[in-house]
Amino acid sequence: MIYDKITNLEFYAPFDKRFLTVSKWIKETDIDALEDGSYELGEGILANVSEYEPLKEEISYEGHKKYADLQYLHRGDELIEWAPIDEIEDLSDYVEEYDFHGTMKSGKTHLTLTVDEGSFAYFAPCDLHRPGLWRNADKVKKVVFKLPVID
Repeated sequence: MIYDKITNLEFYAPFDKRFLTVSKWIKETDIDALEDGSYELGEGILANVSEYEPLKEEISYEGHKKYADLQYLHRGDELIEWAPIDEIEDLSDYVEEYDFHGTMKSGKTHLTLTVDEGSFAYFAPCDLHRPGLWRNADKVKKVVFKLPVID
């Protein structure tokens, strides 16, 4: 898991060169003008844009095998909870069609990220995450970049 300001994303390019593609797209795109939906960036990267009301109730952690998530909070704020997948004993069966498995419980290691406007969080397949939790904002606009896992 990585958490930082989006203005620092390019510093992580040695970790994954596709961060440069994401950074360039953010700089060249009027995200406020985009409708909710999925946009292809090339290199197998998808940008899933959504505007929503953060949740006040507890939801399940989610994890993915085919894609890593780079979640960019464009407007508003929210909380995202994180836990390492290798500590989870009751992880649901993986559903390939949705690239999803989840759980309501975390292990002994977990943390809550306070995600402010202009920040991003990157979650690899080893990271469970529970995004979209209410902090202060009544509405947020987020882009979740789906980065195909590299074998």
